[in-house]
Amino acid sequence: MTLEEFKEKNYGKRGTKERDELDAGYETFKIGALIHDTLVEMGMTQEELAEKVGTTKS
Repeated sequence: MTLEEFKEKNYGKRGTKERDELDAGYETFKIGALIHDTLVEMGMTQEELAEKVGTTKS
């Protein structure tokens, strides 16, 4: 079973509420993972990044 088949079977086709929520959650996770990897590569903390962009860690 492909990933697409699994998602359709368990969450429905694209455009359904459940599937859209799954896909949106995955995109959010991906962005967070990319930020984390970049912080590790640069030797920065979340606090340092937040300070640079003018916000808080949370």
